[in-house]
Amino acid sequence: MRLIDISHKYPIVEQLMSNLRDITFQKDTILFKKSIYAIGQILGIELSCHLNYKNKNIVTPFGTASCKRLIHQPIIVPILRAGRALQEGVASILIDSLIVDCDCPKCINGHRNAKIDINKISPNNPCIICEPIIASGKSLISAVQALKEHNSNIYVLSCIVTNYALPLLQENLPNNVLLLTCAIDNFTPAI
Repeated sequence: MRLIDISHKYPIVEQLMSNLRDITFQKDTILFKKSIYAIGQILGIELSCHLNYKNKNIVTPFGTASCKRLIHQPIIVPILRAGRALQEGVASILIDSLIVDCDCPKCINGHRNAKIDINKISPNNPCIICEPIIASGKSLISAVQALKEHNSNIYVLSCIVTNYALPLLQENLPNNVLLLTCAIDNFTPAI
């Protein structure tokens, strides 16, 4: 797994992250969701730099223009329910993307079991998993394991990744998975 932390690249990210972290703002669900949505837009723009394009001539009212077009439209996979606002922000940038939901209920043994409609996953289209907060990493690992049998071009977008989850992700995610985040926070799980 490759990790890119964009927290210092865009100054507005720190403002939006303060909205997510501030316990006063957390009570304002509209502001909280708007902040995640805006972070999704920024992560979508950052991710666009890592996707593959080809030049295509487009007929305009003024003639012909050579424009970069995505070779394959991404498939956005939000981990429900928390991933929805992040997915909506990403989808506002990658507007032609297919949305395929992922549910990760807990199993009896405490693990997660990702449920994704694999029939909608194309091996050519990049898959973008949206998980706003990666606390333990179990849901994300399960989602990547479900997808990697059908698609090897996987990206993960997250507002926050914890230092607790990072070693588990490094150990369990393929080397070619790219994780874009806005923060790496300290977290100690309750025993």
